[in-house]
Amino acid sequence: STLMRSSAASDVYKRQAMDKGCKVLIASGRPVKGLRGYAEELHLKENGGYILSLNGGYIMSCADEKVLYDVKVPKKYYREIYELSKKHGVNLLTYQGETVISEDIDDEYLDIEARLNGLPKKKVDNLYEYLDFEVNKFLMTGDGDYLAEVEKDVYDKLHNNLDVYRSEPFFLEILPKDVNKGKALEALLAILGVDLSIIHI
Repeated sequence: STLMRSSAASDVYKRQAMDKGCKVLIASGRPVKGLRGYAEELHLKENGGYILSLNGGYIMSCADEKVLYDVKVPKKYYREIYELSKKHGVNLLTYQGETVISEDIDDEYLDIEARLNGLPKKKVDNLYEYLDFEVNKFLMTGDGDYLAEVEKDVYDKLHNNLDVYRSEPFFLEILPKDVNKGKALEALLAILGVDLSIIHI
C-alpha cells in the first residue's frame, strides 16, 4: 500500500494529518500481523486508526481491535480450489488467525509470506479436510512462469464466483468476489457515517 512505501515527505504528511485529528487507515494485502508494526509506528491504537488487511477482506479498529468488516471465501468453493492446486502440483496456503497453514510449510514461497509478515507456520495433513472454518483468502504458490500458466486454468474455473489474480509472480491469490481495498474503504466509511467526499486518499 502507499502508506507502507515510506518517504520523509509522506511521513511528515501522515504526522500532520494525525495531529489535525485525521484518522489513518493502513490498507494492504497482508494479514493483520504483518501490519502491526506499521500501526505501532504510527500510534494508530492511541490515535484511533484502522487496519484494512487481506486485500480489503478484513478491517480492524486499532483502538480496541474490534473487527468491523470480515469477508470470507464461501466454503462451497474450498474443494474445487484444493483440487485445482493438486491438479497443477502447486502449494496452497491460507491463514488460521495469525498463523499460515499449508500441507507444505517448507515451500520457499510460503516461507517468503511467513517471513514478510512474521507469521508462524503450521503443517496440516490435508488442507481441505482441516478447514472446518471459513478463511479470507487462499494463495497458490509456485515458480512465476509456471504459475502464469496455472493462473489461466484457475481463473477460467473460478472467476465467475471468486477473484483470481497474481499479486507477485509466485503468488496466485483467490479471494471472495469483488473484494478490494476501495470497497472495504466504502464499507468502513458507511460504518463510521463518514461522507466519502471529505476523505483524502
